[in-house]
Amino acid sequence: MTKSIATDVLTIAYEEQGPPDGPAVVLVHGFPDDATSWDAVGTRLSGSGVRVLAPHLRGFGPTTFRADATPRSGQLGALVDDLRAFMDALGLERVSLAGQDWGARAAQGVSALHPDRVEHLASLGSYGLTWDDTAGFPPAPVLQSLWYQWILMLDIGEGLLNAERESFCRFLWEVWSPTWTDRESAYDSISASLLNPDFVAVALSAYRHGRSKTTTDPAYDHIDAALDAGPRIEVPTTILLGADDGIELPQQDDPRDASYFPQLISRRLLPGVGHFPHREAPDEVAAAILARVGAQATA
Repeated sequence: MTKSIATDVLTIAYEEQGPPDGPAVVLVHGFPDDATSWDAVGTRLSGSGVRVLAPHLRGFGPTTFRADATPRSGQLGALVDDLRAFMDALGLERVSLAGQDWGARAAQGVSALHPDRVEHLASLGSYGLTWDDTAGFPPAPVLQSLWYQWILMLDIGEGLLNAERESFCRFLWEVWSPTWTDRESAYDSISASLLNPDFVAVALSAYRHGRSKTTTDPAYDHIDAALDAGPRIEVPTTILLGADDGIELPQQDDPRDASYFPQLISRRLLPGVGHFPHREAPDEVAAAILARVGAQATA
């Protein structure tokens, strides 16, 4: 069921499943996608008595800015603060979080800066609070996987998103999840969400701020400064990665994750899965979340 709630900055549309008195799990989508990407995982969680809440990020789906004058920032500090504000607006003092892509970064940020509010983090991505993957001289495959970010730093990127948004984003899905057989129908189901009038501005801000530190909204600079310091995430964490991910290029072991997640429960590669594990392997993702909240849900 789609609902909405107001924060100081946004009217956030969100999908809700499950009993209102169940333990709360907040599921956060990435780029370019929307909150309905979590429907299959949500159905599995709600069937076990979990209250499932999946917000549409700023610039996506029915979520809107409350004031025309608000900068359309996509910087990570804004996404983290939106998630914190969403939890506040719903009176959620303590939740389990799961996130993918941008959503993984936002969920990691809340877990790092507000650990007292997070029971468990399921991250469908490795540590992502700093943008240091191109420091020094990275391997050519890493540079190749991030080609789209360099494009979005340029004027041609703005033109592509304005004029060829559908084909550009569809191609990203193709490259990122090359072995996913239901990719086309899934993309068709969310393509309208990318027509949000703020999508282009938010997307450009996200990558330009991340790579060049070009500030879109100074209101979030203090949060970005805290995230840029590379804080450790001191909450129990499960990491799930698609072995066929065409952008993250995950390895079996990553020493950064062991260092940044001192309470790491497990880090697993899912064979035959690309960049969207919650869509491509909902059983595995739901099971990882329920392993931590299931006892509460059935108590």
